[in-house]
Amino acid sequence: MNQETNSVRLVLTLGVAGFFSGLILVGAYLYTLPLIEANKARALEKAIYQVLPGAVSNKKMVLKEGKLEPDPNSKGEAIYAGYDAQQQLKGFAIPTQETGFQDVIVGIIGYDPEKKSHHWVRSAGKQGNTWSWR
Repeated sequence: MNQETNSVRLVLTLGVAGFFSGLILVGAYLYTLPLIEANKARALEKAIYQVLPGAVSNKKMVLKEGKLEPDPNSKGEAIYAGYDAQQQLKGFAIPTQETGFQDVIVGIIGYDPEKKSHHWVRSAGKQGNTWSWR
């Protein structure tokens, strides 16, 4: 009987420890998720203005039936149109990512339709190393 009591006690102890460990992990995830999303949004906003010199505002656009349409609530892939202070189109910023050797390489390409030129800024994955090309 003593051996059974020890086994039950062991299972209960491990179950309670596992429950609280899981609770802590879920709590940490739920706490940090909005912070991470806000940081990603700030980084995207900064990158948009880096690849579209002179732009002071932007609109999120999606491709629908072959046409770009504003859609600020879309969750999928988007293209960002950048505008200057007079609300004239400065260009388009196109986020992109590709799997690299050890990490996902994230980039953003800026296209100026007036000059027919492009610029881009790339972040080399989780390390956060950035470099630009113009």
